Amino acid sequence: MLNRWETLFLILTTVPIMGHVQILPLIYDVAGRDSWIAASLSFPVGIGLIIVIYRLRLKYPDLDFRGISQHLLGRFVGKTLLLVIAFYFLFLSAFSAAAVTDMVNISFFPETPVWALVIFFLLFCLYAASKGVKVIAYTALFIGVFALFTGHSISFIDVSEKEFNHILPLLEFGFAPVIWGTIALISVWAELIFLLFLPLQNIRRERFLRFWMIGGLGIFFTMISTMTGTIMVFGMGQTDSFNYPALETVRILTLGFIDRFDIYGLILMTFGCYIRSALFFFLAYDQLVPHKEQHRWVRRGVFLGLGLLTGGLALYIANNHLRIEYFTMLYTNALIFAPIPFLLLAFSWIKRKNHKEMSA
Repeated sequence: MLNRWETLFLILTTVPIMGHVQILPLIYDVAGRDSWIAASLSFPVGIGLIIVIYRLRLKYPDLDFRGISQHLLGRFVGKTLLLVIAFYFLFLSAFSAAAVTDMVNISFFPETPVWALVIFFLLFCLYAASKGVKVIAYTALFIGVFALFTGHSISFIDVSEKEFNHILPLLEFGFAPVIWGTIALISVWAELIFLLFLPLQNIRRERFLRFWMIGGLGIFFTMISTMTGTIMVFGMGQTDSFNYPALETVRILTLGFIDRFDIYGLILMTFGCYIRSALFFFLAYDQLVPHKEQHRWVRRGVFLGLGLLTGGLALYIANNHLRIEYFTMLYTNALIFAPIPFLLLAFSWIKRKNHKEMSA
């Protein structure tokens, strides 16, 4: 069971990796220097998701997602939905491993084979997943505190390098690019659906909603600061040519006692993807194994099979950077998961209303 602090830092260390690192080149391609406007327009969707997910968890405090979906949608539809989301989590786990491998291979170890990086990284992720969500949350708490302090510090360190005029003029190509950018960013917020799957303790007493809202603000702030900061430092033309614009921002920083400050970007990306990959793999495995009472060798076999599937997919995606870009575009289709919590809450209201009418 996780408390409010642990869920907060899981939010702060998982979703921002996509929002301010991995999806950034695509958002720049779509919305250009107006990407921060797209992030602002997508923010209410994220906050709406947090509120609706909290309401659902509060409404059914004793049920997990399997129980909630089958209670509201019926056995067949509930199981089908569970299966789809479980494979979505597996994809996120593999994609996270592929993303950090691609970044490390391009920026730090170009001579190291991709397969070696993927295997090395995934072994740690699978080990963390085997230890359970509590261990992953503890790691997220440690990394989250470190990132909160250093992230804000960097925003101030590079302020002398920024030119505000680089993000002007606003809406140079109209509203259409901003709308498409907003739609793409909703896929990032849709990852918050994982809050429906976490085991929570005392949701009626602990102030989960307040902490989750802080997490949503943290995601939004990292999106805005990176989207505007990179353009203000390099200008739109140069920014558009970077594979990883967020990494280039920290690469120019110097503190006197550190020659290559991009090691900071490497640390955050590695640990962020480590937490993402382990968490999403654990959640997928936890949903795909139907009964926890099953024989441990069955569970170990399923765990190993899913691990091989995730590793194979990560290897395929990380094979070259063009595939990373292609799968980043595919990733934006995940916005279809954003309406699910809203629909479940609407079904719960309808079911309650029908029950009252039948009882009257």
